[in-house]
Amino acid sequence: MRRTLTLCTILSVAACFGCQAILPQPTARKPDWVEGAGAAEERGRFISVVGAAGPGPQEDETRRDAERATRERLATAVSDYTREMVAAFLEAQDEYPPPSSPLCQEFTAVLAAETTGGILRESIKQAVWQARDGEVHVRCRVPVAVVNAEIGRKMPYSLGHVNPFGAEAEEATARMRSFLEAQIEERLQTVAQERPAEPTAPPDDRPPAWVEVGRHEDYPADEFLSTLGLGTDLAGAERAARSELAAQVEARLSRLAERLSSTELESALAENVGWLDRRTLTFTEADLVATRVAERRHDPTTETHYVLAVLDRTTAALIYRRNIREARDRSGDLDASARNQQKAENYGASLRDYLDAVAAAREAVECQLRAMVIVRDESRAEFERLVAEPLLAQVKENLQSLLGSFRVEKAGGDGQWMPPGVPPKEPLQARVTAGDGNRPVAHVSVGLVEGIGAGEPAVRAVTDADGMAQWQLREPLLAAGRASTIVAALDLAGMVPEADLYRLIVPGTAFHYVLRSRENSHLALYLREETESGPAATRPLTTALRAALSEEGFNLLEDEEVLKHLKAEALTPEAPEADVLDAFSELHESIGPGEFLLVVVGQARAHLVEMVETDQGQLYFVHCPFKMTVLDGALPGEQKTVLTVSGTGTGAYVDNQLEATRRAQADAAAQAVSRLLSELGQKLGPPGAAP
Repeated sequence: MRRTLTLCTILSVAACFGCQAILPQPTARKPDWVEGAGAAEERGRFISVVGAAGPGPQEDETRRDAERATRERLATAVSDYTREMVAAFLEAQDEYPPPSSPLCQEFTAVLAAETTGGILRESIKQAVWQARDGEVHVRCRVPVAVVNAEIGRKMPYSLGHVNPFGAEAEEATARMRSFLEAQIEERLQTVAQERPAEPTAPPDDRPPAWVEVGRHEDYPADEFLSTLGLGTDLAGAERAARSELAAQVEARLSRLAERLSSTELESALAENVGWLDRRTLTFTEADLVATRVAERRHDPTTETHYVLAVLDRTTAALIYRRNIREARDRSGDLDASARNQQKAENYGASLRDYLDAVAAAREAVECQLRAMVIVRDESRAEFERLVAEPLLAQVKENLQSLLGSFRVEKAGGDGQWMPPGVPPKEPLQARVTAGDGNRPVAHVSVGLVEGIGAGEPAVRAVTDADGMAQWQLREPLLAAGRASTIVAALDLAGMVPEADLYRLIVPGTAFHYVLRSRENSHLALYLREETESGPAATRPLTTALRAALSEEGFNLLEDEEVLKHLKAEALTPEAPEADVLDAFSELHESIGPGEFLLVVVGQARAHLVEMVETDQGQLYFVHCPFKMTVLDGALPGEQKTVLTVSGTGTGAYVDNQLEATRRAQADAAAQAVSRLLSELGQKLGPPGAAP
């Protein structure tokens, strides 16, 4: 959609503001700005224009003509500046169309018109001078930072009418804003380089007063914040001045937040601060607005550079006012969108909108606090009212309500055993659902944190269409044997890093695991072996298993030690875990700190299955089913059984049931030994592995 804004239309919009100064009495001395003095400084900080009219018979009419001429020049200057910035931005981005393309030219025209109209709606400071012959001169100045902010604010609106960037429009807007910020710094540096070098003062020359007190009479405290920086080189002195200015603002910010957090204060701003994570409430050099180096001095005697940095409180107020309103409106729109998405059961989209709304609300509150410690005293009450409702508090409460409908449930990989220094063999799986119908939530980030769930996630995964997230850990968890948990929780910070998660409860679930090595794990065997006639006399399973475990380097406790501390009898693999572990509790205490007890409870019972008459005689078939479980009492969670081995040995013999039984027991022992050694070897590692 082609939109053009003529100069007449712009000026009619701008007619709502007039001179903020009464026409002065004629004076002989002409101000510097009429002659264009300080043009280099103006180019760096302001878009400044001067219009003139007269002389004429009517002073009021002459003044209005001068104002009209000034507004015309200002509209042209802002439009030209906007076009210049857009062209420079497009030329710097290889992936975007060139500024000469028809679509880019049309977009540039729309953005220039919108920006110009927005600037002219502001109340702009003016200066007026009348010559003795009756000629009137009017000056208007607009900070470049304000124009840049207006370009960034109008760009999304303009893209809704003419879009040369296609699907990348949002990214192009973010890049444009970053480009404009860099342009301001570059302009100020260019101005500083164009300023004539200060003459070198003789060694005995007294330093100016601002070097002594850190303030300059041209920059009064009610209009500027100022700090002094020292360094062995000019760049270091400038960094020191800016750093000190940022530290000064941060100290004020901390005091204000502390005061607002008092329970004695009741206001929308105080409630918002109560929902703000004050640990992340900082102010650095990157946060400085409307700041420049005002004075420089070099002392050759001490080889010291002095720099005075000043922050224009009036210009900062303009920038903060615009930023606060923009962030507040963006948060409100996102919050409304999130609530609509939640009603439609689009839980993933609702979550992302709420997180973006929280980030925007935090930005608005932070800008509000920063403005209140920077702007002039008479403006603070206005800024305290700019976020009129408890915006951050309300958005976070809405987000917490949504999070209450989310569930993160384990779907696989829980309760794993592994040797120290070896990653889990099975992947960890979790499913994310939300709402009364447990609807799967796709495309949300879930993070894993080792331990109790605090801190930055070590690894992240995004849920699929079924709400499933999966992690195949490639790195060992810990080097030493222990039992612990891995918490899987919604990774809200990974989805929107700028979101403030303070006071929010994030759904999660814990995966349990144990790390054990042969060196600090002790095996207690308790195996019941029986035949149809009663307890087995030879106990072949116990004998074979003890020999094999000892040969493979496992710490095997002697039967006498086990029986001495055993508190119960007739334990089987089907016995309740709590009963088994209670029976071995005294044994566990006896092995000493830092050592782990693994209880092996097993049972094997040989019985006759079939007798068949053959030519050679009576053929006996015997089965010997076996089952063994290994329990670790230190395993987190309710499940203490870490592995189970079961199977059936078989044996057959003619005219000798005892021999058939012996063969079945021997086969069962061979199977049980092989499988148990394999399972324990995988979980406890090879012999000699460091605990």
